Amino acid sequence: MSNYKKKYSIYFFIFLLLFLNSSGLLAEDKQAPDKEKKIEIFTVEVIRGAVENAEGKIYTNGQKFTVVVDAQLMLEPRTVLKTTAKKDESLIIRNHNSYKTNTCIEKNLKKQIVSAYAKIKNLLYSKNFYYVCRPEGEINIDGKLDDLAWKKAVPMPLFSDLVTGQGTRYAATCKALWDDHYLYLGYRVEDPQIWTFATTRDEQFYVGAVNGSFVKFFADVDCDTRNYVEIHVNPVNNLMDAWLPYTYSIKNFREETGIDNLEPSFLAFEWDCEGIKTAVHIEGTLNDPTDVDEYWTAEWAIPFAALKRFDLSGQNCPPRDNTKWLVHLCRRYRLMNDAPTNDIWYYAWPPCGEVSTHRLSKYGYFIFKNTTWRELMKEAYAEKIEDIKMGIAK
Repeated sequence: MSNYKKKYSIYFFIFLLLFLNSSGLLAEDKQAPDKEKKIEIFTVEVIRGAVENAEGKIYTNGQKFTVVVDAQLMLEPRTVLKTTAKKDESLIIRNHNSYKTNTCIEKNLKKQIVSAYAKIKNLLYSKNFYYVCRPEGEINIDGKLDDLAWKKAVPMPLFSDLVTGQGTRYAATCKALWDDHYLYLGYRVEDPQIWTFATTRDEQFYVGAVNGSFVKFFADVDCDTRNYVEIHVNPVNNLMDAWLPYTYSIKNFREETGIDNLEPSFLAFEWDCEGIKTAVHIEGTLNDPTDVDEYWTAEWAIPFAALKRFDLSGQNCPPRDNTKWLVHLCRRYRLMNDAPTNDIWYYAWPPCGEVSTHRLSKYGYFIFKNTTWRELMKEAYAEKIEDIKMGIAK
């Protein structure tokens, strides 16, 4: 072979090697061999009843067996299982039904069925919703909140700073109950100096010479962020009530609804909450700066009939079991009537993150329950009590 042919044969061979290498045909297989899929094993103990595995074997009280992930088990009526993964994370699985149910172990563990503890915590320590229950006994609107119905009701979270959500210098909170005709509110407000000079109905308690302290309640009964009511009561039981077509801030309204509404909102004072009952009780002396007061309470009964016109859904007022309302509750505090007008505190539930009580997207929820607080607590604790009886909890 001539040198010329040898030369170009070498070039062709090098080119071929480069092509094969770039195409990956000569590259070493760098992929690691498939790892064996980890199979998670669960230990299942039958606490009560009976369970049948996929092979048809039946296990009863006190027996234990192991299953793999995605195992399908048939639970007999009223059966209770305790499953434990290798991480020692236990879960109680119950079949409350009166018939067999098909249960997937993996799904139950991933779902983390709500435990008794979680139910109780959800009931008593929720941050953005509150259960409004039926009263135990009659409510007498005298402002004192000493009826049995109030004593047996769980309070809302303590009001916090409207902007920061931090704790406040003086505690304020509220309880709520309902019957077929009224929503009942019971505010309790700590205040070392109880004062007010606003005595005229629908007087704006927050401006001018009567710029003082009061409690207020907002309700959007159909949760559509418009057509909502605002009601104030001050320490002399003076009332201000109005409704708004939508929030004051056009920017906020656009963000919350997607509607570019160019007309400014307004307080419609011509509306009166017809049939509302309010009363106030003061532990201290009104408008006397020479002593130290303790607190004042305000008791309301708001008739559903007065709010029905704002329920455009036609489903929420009067409420039914599990009906939700968007709500906001607030206590406005000013130390004295000649304090700087910007030296004012708003304590609220829930906080809104800004100096505005008209941010409806930050409101909380009232969830109406057609039962008493006592029954709601018994239901929440039922599984805990059952676990104690069966020896699987203390």
